[in-house]
Amino acid sequence: MRVWNGFGLTALEGFVLQRRAGKWSAVHVEGIHSGLPKREYQKQLSEPKSGWDNAWRKLMEMGITTLPDAEAIGCSPSVLDGMSYVVELNNERTYRTYLYDNPSYAKCEQAKRMISIGNFIAAEFGVPEMATRDK
Repeated sequence: MRVWNGFGLTALEGFVLQRRAGKWSAVHVEGIHSGLPKREYQKQLSEPKSGWDNAWRKLMEMGITTLPDAEAIGCSPSVLDGMSYVVELNNERTYRTYLYDNPSYAKCEQAKRMISIGNFIAAEFGVPEMATRDK
């Protein structure tokens, strides 16, 4: 699973969670754009506060694997710039991606769930950059 947030004028941040051969890992990809100093952009993250399996279970309960694309359900606000989420999933050999463009301006319940997912990742893994910023 990859969750990207930012876009537009905001530096793109990334969060990668994977399980291979029963072993979990997570990486934070720090915001990258030409104005930032050169540094190590990928940071290996520690085990989440609630543990790997509990964190994944919670993400599943929040809908990380089942949320539809915002455009498909008519939940894309008409905002020119801001912070958006893109989720990429490769779950049980099925790849899919979806977008929530400026979810803090959207009125649908699914956009609120995407905000909750980003905020959960931020708190659980200690990466505040993944949280939805106030509008």
